[in-house]
Amino acid sequence: GSLFDDGEIIDWQGDGQYMAIQSASSADDQRTQYVTKVSMSSKKAKTVKDYLFHTGKLSGKDGENWLVLPAKNTGNFTDKRIALVIGNSNYENNTPLRNPCNDATAVSVQLQQLGFDVFVLYDGSYEEMEYVTGAFCRKSFREFYDMAVFYYSGHGLQYDGVSWLLPIDALLLHPTDLKGNCMDVNTLLTRMEETKCTNTVVVLDACRTEKMNWTDEKGKPVVTQPQSVSVEPPIGMLLAYSTRSGEISQDLTDKDAVTGPYAMAFTKALAKQNLNLDELFAEVRTQVLQLTYSSQMPLYTNASTNTVVINGKNAIVPRAAIGQQYGEQSSAYLNYVIEKAEQGDSEAQFQMGKCYEYGEACSKR
Repeated sequence: GSLFDDGEIIDWQGDGQYMAIQSASSADDQRTQYVTKVSMSSKKAKTVKDYLFHTGKLSGKDGENWLVLPAKNTGNFTDKRIALVIGNSNYENNTPLRNPCNDATAVSVQLQQLGFDVFVLYDGSYEEMEYVTGAFCRKSFREFYDMAVFYYSGHGLQYDGVSWLLPIDALLLHPTDLKGNCMDVNTLLTRMEETKCTNTVVVLDACRTEKMNWTDEKGKPVVTQPQSVSVEPPIGMLLAYSTRSGEISQDLTDKDAVTGPYAMAFTKALAKQNLNLDELFAEVRTQVLQLTYSSQMPLYTNASTNTVVINGKNAIVPRAAIGQQYGEQSSAYLNYVIEKAEQGDSEAQFQMGKCYEYGEACSKR
């Protein structure tokens, strides 16, 4: 219950000691974080301030458990939404980046307002990125979420036709170091598909260049040829890149910018109501081109089978409402879909047809 100077170096007397730190932002949004000698050592932190920055003030990590930040849902969105946001700035073996942690904060706050339960990871190691991604995908599947969004800001690279996302502890000397030290985008897309969410969105705000200074295990240079990497998302998914294959994603626009150009454009586009996914990411592309004086061109591929709106209501029957398939109903949402269908909304009519296909889920009002 006492106050302390978070810049003081702590003299730990033993591994059994711990400090419980509770946020004081608001009475209904307090979270406790347990700081120990072992946890601080693993983050190479000497002060509580160092530790809190590395674990993430908004990450929702309570001890060894990852807690989802609850949706604010100020717009009363009726489908069930979840997101994972990762921002990696303070790299140990690669060039530190200025804005990814700020990007993660801006995107996560915006998604919470849009009805998303949000996992947030700041400065994630490989182990942490794998763990929180697994927790996110398991929760998405088990709790019948309808929309899942993955957003990453940090270092990325391409090699041998594969895109990789870099944790802060990645040490890459040989091409063989990629597997087991970085996140394979192809594997990530497969895991997202396995959530069985009706709609999934993957946003990768990272460079897509080749690492050109590889050596083999004997220290000899490895000659690589740059190649374009094209990944097709699974059905029902939109995959967005902040830049084209082989090019960099800018970390900042000017000294006063608090986020990178892509995160700035993405959050602004999310704030606009009733944009479908194509309209939203076209808006992002236009803004990024303006912010970077046409030096960075975002790309996206939309394989969604629905007309999806993030900042607005979707006429999509939630997974939990499909009675014979999941054994649950959501009468309030079904009423909304039926009402839209009766007004002539073709998407709602299509979703009602899908629901009837599964049995009696739409037979009651």
